[in-house]
Amino acid sequence: MVAISRCCHVCIEQPRSSLMPKFPFFVKLALKLRKLFAIEWMHQNFWMGTYGSATSKPSTLFGTAPWIPKVYRKMTSEKLRKLKRKLKFRKFQMVKHYVDKRGEMKVQGGRDMTKSSQYPKRYGQKVQSEHAMHMAACDNSLQTKIHSFAKVPIVQVQPRQDAALFDMAQLEPLREFLLAEVREGRFRPKSSVGL
Repeated sequence: MVAISRCCHVCIEQPRSSLMPKFPFFVKLALKLRKLFAIEWMHQNFWMGTYGSATSKPSTLFGTAPWIPKVYRKMTSEKLRKLKRKLKFRKFQMVKHYVDKRGEMKVQGGRDMTKSSQYPKRYGQKVQSEHAMHMAACDNSLQTKIHSFAKVPIVQVQPRQDAALFDMAQLEPLREFLLAEVREGRFRPKSSVGL
């Protein structure tokens, strides 16, 4: 919310099985974005394997970046078969299955699990390319949209280490959101946090 209120797009990558986008906070955030700024919270499912990942890695991008839908690439059954053959040939071990002392089947991360967390170079290039094209064509529409809905004048402030500049950061929509969360009992800030 802070980044968005300062006219920055947000993009979060998660495994497709992640429940993060379904958390009540994220659902409420999407509703707040729509209500306060008329900004849609988008999502796109895709396969990291189509960008050269070590595994097929079904993934999801979600956020406000308008290029999010453009990361989609079709994972054909032929591509999936080739990827699985390559993993089998390399004896790639993503997870390890075993039976514990009580006779229960368990699963834990295998020796190659960390390789699946690395972004492939082609994926980074795609994100950079889409973002650069968007920024080149951008007319500050996000900034204009936020300021018109929030009725806040656009102010250019030179970065300084002055704490008093917080008042100039125009974060009132975020403050109201956080205060509402405090009233509902869903957010309990430390006593040192002044709202």
